[in-house]
Amino acid sequence: MQIKVCGITDQKNMMAVGELLPDMMGFIFYRPSPRDVSSRMDHLPLKDLPSSVISVALTVNRSTEGNIRLVRQFGFDAIQLHGKESPEQCFEIRKHAMVIKTFSVGSVLPGSLEDYCGACDYLLFDTAGEKPGGNSISFDHSLLNPYNGPTPFFIAGGIGPEDAEKIRDMPLKHLSGADVNSRFEVHPGYKNIQLLQRFIEELRT
Repeated sequence: MQIKVCGITDQKNMMAVGELLPDMMGFIFYRPSPRDVSSRMDHLPLKDLPSSVISVALTVNRSTEGNIRLVRQFGFDAIQLHGKESPEQCFEIRKHAMVIKTFSVGSVLPGSLEDYCGACDYLLFDTAGEKPGGNSISFDHSLLNPYNGPTPFFIAGGIGPEDAEKIRDMPLKHLSGADVNSRFEVHPGYKNIQLLQRFIEELRT
């Protein structure tokens, strides 16, 4: 089970999270977010992270060129697309970095998933809400039961320290990992290392 820690904003905290060796670490490029790093990414050197940690830039409706520019400027391994990006855009970005495409889940599973399967490395299912992500609420994971596509996926949305066992035991085909953020924070963008460590150990047990 893979673990992605999203919403990193502080260098010291980034390094402490990195020592826990999550599979992925996410950095948000979306100015309305309190975890936006658009103006401070220069102070978060990705080269200092352990080589096994995949660095992910999260963007919302950024142009194809803008996403590729982030990869080239900061050395991101992956781009997580949180807007209305098309399969064609995912395919183009994937020529330069791994692509994770996010889908918001309300009362039903989105109907366009198969169009993206050949254009992305992972799908990510988050809770539908007022914001593109980070709504801190969960969704009914049984809605994912009908998904039978070839592309593995992450789940996100209100995942907390108490959810490790539940996620580990989910009978979902192609479930690859969990994306965690706000429920592991001291304050927006700063993670509680003790909570993360315990969660990661339990999820990987």
